Amino acid sequence: MSNTTEPDPTQGPLAEFAALRAEIERRSNHQHNLIALQITSAGTLFAFAMSSGGRSALLLILPVTSYMLTARYISYYYGIRLVADYISLVLSPRVGGSLGWEDWRQENLHRHYDRALTMVNPLYIVFPGTALLALLTTLWFALGSDGRSFGWFGAIGFGGAWLLGGTLSGLSLRLILQITKQYRTVNRTAAVII
Repeated sequence: MSNTTEPDPTQGPLAEFAALRAEIERRSNHQHNLIALQITSAGTLFAFAMSSGGRSALLLILPVTSYMLTARYISYYYGIRLVADYISLVLSPRVGGSLGWEDWRQENLHRHYDRALTMVNPLYIVFPGTALLALLTTLWFALGSDGRSFGWFGAIGFGGAWLLGGTLSGLSLRLILQITKQYRTVNRTAAVII
């Protein structure tokens, strides 16, 4: 007579849950690192460009880097949402619905965040706000405050770079608005549920 015990069918899903929560934490840490990189690089570039009026055109790099970091930040956001949805919709039912963190978080989100946080999201300032400030600063210098003249080719190059920066800043703003809108929708839905 063998005394074998049946394996617990919840062990696999629970191990998967632990791995997925670690993945969410990793992606969240990457988001924080992207914010720190944006703030550090913007501050450094502004300091270097403002140390001499002739360097103000270097600020046109900021809208490009801001857009790239915004896009990366958003990709991590959607990765986190995807993992959270998988935990809630696929994994939790496999263990009898006992993995309730994602569902609880969705339902109680409105209790833990002030409305002002969703209206004045710091991401607006960190990514597209920094790029817009760089564009306005370069435009101010280009319009003659430092007494330089671009010439035709310089003016065309500056104008093209400025328009590209404006377009990328608009795209950054659109990406941030998109996730903020989703947050507000989830927040309102959670308030109705409770």
